[in-house]
Amino acid sequence: MRQLEQLSPSMRHELEAVGRHRRARTFFRRKRYQVITTNISESMNSTLKKQQELPVIGLLQSIRSLVQKWFYQRRTKWSFQRTQLSIYAEDMIRQSLRESRSMNIYPVDQHEFEVQHRKEQFVVNILNRTCSCRQWDLDLIPCSHACIALSTRNLNLHLYTDKFYYVSNWINLYKKGTRPIGSVNQIRNTHQGGNDGILPPQIPQHSWG
Repeated sequence: MRQLEQLSPSMRHELEAVGRHRRARTFFRRKRYQVITTNISESMNSTLKKQQELPVIGLLQSIRSLVQKWFYQRRTKWSFQRTQLSIYAEDMIRQSLRESRSMNIYPVDQHEFEVQHRKEQFVVNILNRTCSCRQWDLDLIPCSHACIALSTRNLNLHLYTDKFYYVSNWINLYKKGTRPIGSVNQIRNTHQGGNDGILPPQIPQHSWG
């Protein structure tokens, strides 16, 4: 921001008026999985690069087949998972616990703690599940400062991790999967005497004049 102010003082004032929570993910006030980036679109475009040359029906069928495969792979993977949290969350907590061993903690009350690490101070509130470093707020996994605070109270770290990372929720997410629709040639044409109960849409009658 100092460099920006030297280049354009008015631009810095405009950015400050917008607010940090609107232009920096670190200060974003909503949950982690509500932050949408272009990475998902870019990944899908790269995956479907060849299929994009197909007609619309072929493209949709390719997407459905791909989603079906993904759901099966993930459903199989999570069904064999024996931990309460996802592998990513478990690894993050283990790393945070290792980092917390070199920190000092000073309780303010039963919910709020001051954590010192080297020359920096952080404030942890386990009731609100927040830390001034903002990592716990954004990732919804206890950061290293939160880990030492929770460990001081002998609290289960898993209970202070968001339900989003629970293996049981991942299993439920991929439980149903997608169903194949068969070949286009197998679809009955109602104009050729088929009777599958499909009725024409109801169009409201308009009176003119």
